[in-house]
Amino acid sequence: MIIQPIAFNSPQIPQEGLLFWYDFNVPNCLPSGSTIASTLNRTTNSGSLANGAVYQAVSASVNFPAVSGNSIITTNFTTALTNFHAIAIYRCASTTATGNYQRILDKSFSGGFYIGRNGTTANQWGGGVRDGSPPYGIFATFTDNQWQMIGLSRTGTSIKLWDKGTVVNSKTGDGTALDTTALRIGRDPAIAYGLGGWETAVFIYNRELTPAEMTQIYQYYAPRFNF
Repeated sequence: MIIQPIAFNSPQIPQEGLLFWYDFNVPNCLPSGSTIASTLNRTTNSGSLANGAVYQAVSASVNFPAVSGNSIITTNFTTALTNFHAIAIYRCASTTATGNYQRILDKSFSGGFYIGRNGTTANQWGGGVRDGSPPYGIFATFTDNQWQMIGLSRTGTSIKLWDKGTVVNSKTGDGTALDTTALRIGRDPAIAYGLGGWETAVFIYNRELTPAEMTQIYQYYAPRFNF
């Protein structure tokens, strides 16, 4: 099912190449009282909320409690991506770094990609693609305890970090297809690096979006979160 804004000429979610889309404000994604989330696009990917991850109506998001560090949504999204764009709208609960490598998304840092905190550094977030050694990716300033829209993309060997519709860091990296590790939301595959915060939307595309398309997504969610 495709969910679009009702208002005429409202911003639209880009559909081309959209493989995975969660929006926890939409009942079709996470029905009331359920612990199973389903994608809103025309795929059959699902995920299970576990270890304290719970929907919060006030922020229309899933909360990953910092007290546990183990809260997670495990999904069955295992696609071996080549070109891709991963996006998340999140808020870390702390105003200072409270944990190592807190994860927003994780599909294996060494064989896939991840988006998360830069070590224990406050206000520093980013990600890596098949980055199994330091510095484990590229990073920029995303202020803690505020709603943020972060993106990580790869086209060929060109890897970019996005803050809303703007590229804020980039590098030339590995162009090999990602492995088939399942996507985790809010924590890494092991029981180590939990977010401690909230996530309201996740997107995975099989291509890199344009700045205009990233801005469309930002404009779609901006009235809800006042970025």
